[in-house]
Parts: sequence; C-alpha cells; structure tokens
Amino acid sequence: KNNVVSYFKVRGCPYKCSFCATGNFDTSTRTEPQYHREIRYLLQDLKFRALCFRDPTFFLETKVVMDCAELLHSIGNIRWKGQARGTFHRQYTWEQMKFMRKSGLTSVMFGVESGSQRMLDLMIKKVKREDYIKSAKVLADLGIEMYASLMFAMPRETVADLKETISLIRAMKKANPNIFLSHCIYIPLP
Repeated sequence: KNNVVSYFKVRGCPYKCSFCATGNFDTSTRTEPQYHREIRYLLQDLKFRALCFRDPTFFLETKVVMDCAELLHSIGNIRWKGQARGTFHRQYTWEQMKFMRKSGLTSVMFGVESGSQRMLDLMIKKVKREDYIKSAKVLADLGIEMYASLMFAMPRETVADLKETISLIRAMKKANPNIFLSHCIYIPLP
C-alpha cells in the first residue's frame, strides 16, 4: 500500500521567497514526450501505484498539469499528489479539478509558512492568507487532502504573527477537516 515513487517534472522555482535555501530561481522542465515516457516507465514497467510530484510548484502550468492528469487517468488506478501555491483554487476550473480527482489526485501540498499577512509579505510569498482558506475549502469539496507546511521563528516574527498563524490553522482545519499539518523552525544557512 506504500508503493509510491517521487518524480521531478520541473526543477527550480520562479518565485523568490526570502527564506529559500536553493537560490535557484530558474526552471528547467522535461519535454512532454520525456515525462510521458518516464512516468509510464515508473507506473507501468516498475509497477508503482502512487506518484508524488516533488516539483516545488507542480500545479503552476495548467496545460501541463491537465496533460499529466490525462496521462495518469489513461494508465488507471493511480494515486498522485503534488505541490501547489495558495492560489491553486483560482488557477483551475471546477471541471478541471474534478478531473484531477478522477485521475487519482489524493493530496495537494502547500508551503503556507505563516498565517500572518505581514510575514507572508516579508517572505515575498505573493499569496494572501485567504487564498489558503479558499484552497482548503475547494479541496474539501473535492474530497482531497490538504497538506500544509508552516515555518516558525522567521526573523522579525512576533507573538502577534504567531497568533495569526494559529488562527489560520484553525480556519484551514474548519474549511478542510482532511488537512495534515507539518511545521519546521527557520534555520539560517550561510
């Protein structure tokens, strides 16, 4: 039941979050024939039944994501997940999201980081805290798990910011009871 494989379709991330440890803001993507061949190899030849897209922003390009969903649907009986930005809820139509669910999408991962809009702005996340609540609600309506990662102890974070993060956690949990939360402590690296 834990027969899962991780896969990178895109390397890098075009966003410039202030806490990023990679500093790689360019992206390089596999071509459609290449990722079709590799995904088919992993799922059909090697018999993995679950696929985790590890791209930092897998859901960024609608056309490519829908192509992947169609590929996974054609293979059949596959579970998959990927990472998205908080704006996920407005990037796709309801019909597209339903098809992703039908193709096997079971979980969407978000780097929420903070519930404080002030901290999100300092991190240069370019996402509003309300976006996470709306995405949580959409995923709940589809029966899809939301995985939310939070970061604490960022420079300039205050107790008031921490309270806003706790408030956001509660709001996301209310919007989607099928939420999994993880957290980490900010560690500056040279």
